[in-house]
Amino acid sequence: MKRNSHFLSVALFVVVFAVIIQGLTKLFEDKQSVVKYADLKEDEHYDVLFFGTSHMINAVYPMELWKDYGIVSYNCAGHGNRFPTTYWMMENVLDHCTTDLVVIDVLGLGLNEKIRPDQPGIDQQHISFDWLPLSVNKIKMACYLFDDWTTRMEFIFPISKYHERWQSLGEKDFSPKIDPGKGAEYRVSRVVPDDFSLIDRVDMYREETLAKEYLRKMIESCQGRGIEVLLVNIPFPASLDEQKWGNSAQMIAEEYGIDYLNLFYEDTGIDFMTDCFDANSHLNPSGARKVTKFLGQYLQENCAVPDERDNGRYAHWNMDYEEYAAYKWDCLRAMKEQVQKMMLLSDEGLDVLLFVNGSSDYLHWGTPPYMIHNIAGSKRYSEAQNMNASYFMIADREKGCTEYLGDAAGKEWETSFGRIRYGYSSKTGEGYLYVGENETNYLLDENGDVPNLVTAAFDRRTGELVDLFTFTYQ
Repeated sequence: MKRNSHFLSVALFVVVFAVIIQGLTKLFEDKQSVVKYADLKEDEHYDVLFFGTSHMINAVYPMELWKDYGIVSYNCAGHGNRFPTTYWMMENVLDHCTTDLVVIDVLGLGLNEKIRPDQPGIDQQHISFDWLPLSVNKIKMACYLFDDWTTRMEFIFPISKYHERWQSLGEKDFSPKIDPGKGAEYRVSRVVPDDFSLIDRVDMYREETLAKEYLRKMIESCQGRGIEVLLVNIPFPASLDEQKWGNSAQMIAEEYGIDYLNLFYEDTGIDFMTDCFDANSHLNPSGARKVTKFLGQYLQENCAVPDERDNGRYAHWNMDYEEYAAYKWDCLRAMKEQVQKMMLLSDEGLDVLLFVNGSSDYLHWGTPPYMIHNIAGSKRYSEAQNMNASYFMIADREKGCTEYLGDAAGKEWETSFGRIRYGYSSKTGEGYLYVGENETNYLLDENGDVPNLVTAAFDRRTGELVDLFTFTYQ
């Protein structure tokens, strides 16, 4: 009896110790991994799972796919991921949940590295690792990617890396805010791209690489599980070498009888003058929405992906979308830079009013025409420039784009979000812009002056004002 009692005491101690270590690990660890993957539910079946690099993270928005197409998906891509990491990440995710279709970003087919060899590249692996429960595949992943046991143990048992973080714990460690984008990122910026020349799609590198080996392993693993595979090349201002390696994915797709969607050669609507987050790599939200829209249509028309919006099993996705929309509108309100503001106004979930003062130098700046056209396909801004006339646009997603040049004595339009009154008072000479029954004059700034630029954004679903912005160059 004493021996049994001693054994039970030891077993109980081991269990309690393990629970304490697990709890401390979750508390002390950096929360980037938790924030990205906490919403990847173990009991959820996904129509589509997306894998790849940060290009995929910044290009495909699962919540937009849900709203527009009823597609249940998750963006499992990782920053700086090489194909070996992407392969092992997929193996671990497929231990966690199920899917019918895996979409793989083909960026990096020319690489022979397991991971980025620099310290930032190693640290980025924690985002892919830390959320994963301890399992055989997690251990295999660490043992393959890292060559020394010190680093392997850091990734298998991350408490060894984070145990000193107790000194810097903050509110987000105790109550981390879960990413509302189902694994995608909303990276807000707009930059002028690097020079870009599109090569012929048959111009490709044919050499074998470690990346190609692991892409094949991903395809074979999915096909062995009865999961369909789609390869995707996401557009960006790519170098000639990057394009040639991307084009080479066509051979692998043909080898396995799967589809390859090389978006460099598709009419996605991408314009690098409006859609780049940085000069030579990632898309911003404007570009991501275009890629997401194109993919959504393609998946439903060519991959038999169902529309789940009437499936009660996924009713909670509607509440998730409300959180996501609120996050987007918060980002819009927080943005104070006028070009980036206009980039966000291209969201089709918004109806938009835009005014440019014809008497200001801003009318002739080089960037605004690109951004204004990107909002709703406007066509008359150059006329306003030639006439030195004020420009007024109503981007009503339901009724279309209305453009008016000059300062109207009084003009009214009925829109899906209210009656618009625009012009100037003959009594006071003061410009005005009113929406619905609201008597707030949107055409005046807080000083009572007419700004260089005015934008007003309305939630398309509710008609409520999301953001009112004025800009005057100082």
